[in-house]
Amino acid sequence: MNYVAYMTGIAAASFATSTFDVVLFFLLGNVLGFRVQHIDMLLLVIGVLLMLLSLFGLGLIVNAITLTFRDRVNTANTLMTVLLVFSGIVCPIALMPEWAQIASKTVPFTYGLDILRTALLYKSDVANILGNIMNITLLASLYIIIGILLLDRIEKNSKKKALLTVL
Repeated sequence: MNYVAYMTGIAAASFATSTFDVVLFFLLGNVLGFRVQHIDMLLLVIGVLLMLLSLFGLGLIVNAITLTFRDRVNTANTLMTVLLVFSGIVCPIALMPEWAQIASKTVPFTYGLDILRTALLYKSDVANILGNIMNITLLASLYIIIGILLLDRIEKNSKKKALLTVL
């Protein structure tokens, strides 16, 4: 079985159910008085797709780590905490110490959230948007390549050591 194809299918199914949830939240918010005044749909779609790609790559890396340590729950919880803290969701990046601001530049959510926020606001700094798109694209590419290489290596080692059955 090709693990990357399997994980792509799982990610696509999760994306479909998550998209359904988001649409329901927007509809419920609309009923309760939440109004979005401006949506740059092209930028929103680009931001969501780039976040999906980068998080898929990050997921491949986490799956490789999970196969190595055989501990899914703690690995996933740790990664989620790191993503939330260093992406600017918990605290604005500008208020973080300098070392944390540097670390936040390796988290794809940092750039993805900026893109999504910009898509929902009237202001749009083209240079900032293009910089965020370039950064998240580079991170997504890097994470996907590293994830595929790690998974391939771990699969070969696991089969060699008889830790993984061959199908």
